[in-house]
Amino acid sequence: MTLSRSISLLLLLAGKAASLIGEDGLCSLHIYVPFTLDGVENLAFAETPNLTNNGMSQLAAAAMAVRHFNERNATAVSELGDFIDCPIQLDIDNSLVFNTDADPFLSSRYFFEESIGADTNSSGSIPCAMVGPFHDAPAAELSSMATAAQIP
Repeated sequence: MTLSRSISLLLLLAGKAASLIGEDGLCSLHIYVPFTLDGVENLAFAETPNLTNNGMSQLAAAAMAVRHFNERNATAVSELGDFIDCPIQLDIDNSLVFNTDADPFLSSRYFFEESIGADTNSSGSIPCAMVGPFHDAPAAELSSMATAAQIP
């Protein structure tokens, strides 16, 4: 996921999540990234000596997009300049990150347990937006669940 694409998604989400934003203007996210693939660490460019985890790369892009959005830094994405007066701040400290693997059911279970509060140990926090995932299978499942819950 590129920085530009991440920020574009955040801009789209900002306009649709008004009812889920806290009174303080903070918006928590659920970020879904593939730290593993079929239960094995998800490494990009495995043939090179400097292995990079795809999930960490995507998480770094999401974190940079959040920072740029909160600072209204239009260096990478000029559209952020249109949001100077936007009172929304993305709350990275209270956002949750989930390993999607490539498994749609794993991602759906995380979403259900954390967003709906199905697990008794869950905070039951509903995010104002969901970011990711990279793979089609978890994306389709999470998209359906997010639509049903009216979460962008």
